[in-house]
Amino acid sequence: MPITRENFSLTELLHDVVQEFELEARRQGVQLKFAGQPRQALVCADIGLVQRVLENLIRNALEHTPPGGSVVLDLESQAEEIAISVSDTGCGISENELENIFERYFTASSARSDQGDSSGLGLAIVKGILDLHGSRINVSSGVGKGTRFDFSLPTASAT
Repeated sequence: MPITRENFSLTELLHDVVQEFELEARRQGVQLKFAGQPRQALVCADIGLVQRVLENLIRNALEHTPPGGSVVLDLESQAEEIAISVSDTGCGISENELENIFERYFTASSARSDQGDSSGLGLAIVKGILDLHGSRINVSSGVGKGTRFDFSLPTASAT
């Protein structure tokens, strides 16, 4: 799949995506917040595909976070890239299932009990899009403690 790289403000995109999910989060009793606010979070990437990555990660986090929990997006400026994280205080993923979560049609057992309508494609799509951008996605999780996804994108000045 071809990608169209352009320079854009990741901070603005994150604000837009958070706003898209605010009502749903409120209905579920989950706090959704954007913690990081680097001034010049300009990246060079396909804005539509990056938006899809963020939407998939936030949607998954909201689906697996109980009322009273939180979903936090964070940005951190590094030398030639911007690091992005999406973390939640949800049910978490068992260690033996972590290596499979990016496989097509795989649904973690904790997700199966919570969401019977999941196709298991969201994280496979996320990984595929980030692969196209030359970015690696990392995940850390603990059952009953939540999950955190991290990836990075090149800054506009690094390209």
